[in-house]
Amino acid sequence: MFKKTSSSRGFTLLEVMVALAVLSIALAAVVKNQGDAVDTLGEARLRLRAAWLAQDKMAKLQTSGIESEALFEGAFEKEDAGFRWKVFVSAPPGFPMVKKVAVRVFWGLDGSERFVELVGFY
Repeated sequence: MFKKTSSSRGFTLLEVMVALAVLSIALAAVVKNQGDAVDTLGEARLRLRAAWLAQDKMAKLQTSGIESEALFEGAFEKEDAGFRWKVFVSAPPGFPMVKKVAVRVFWGLDGSERFVELVGFY
């Protein structure tokens, strides 16, 4: 009734299942890499925004005048509400006419707080 030929064409069920298993493992790795890339992009976007805010804060300090030996802190408003800042003003030892100004911009919550620091001398 059924005639078995040695030249039958096609794949066996086992071959198809092995190929699908290999393909699913490869696709899972691609999906994980895409998720990691999205996380990295989000972190880079926050870091870039924090750096821009630090530069803006430093420019405002330069135009308004910098006091000696001071510490200021506060939070940004509106679209930058998730960011906070601290400004440290000090005089380096041996250089009383120079002021070291450090601006730190913080973001993040619950122990995962990160910051960008910008330092200038005036």
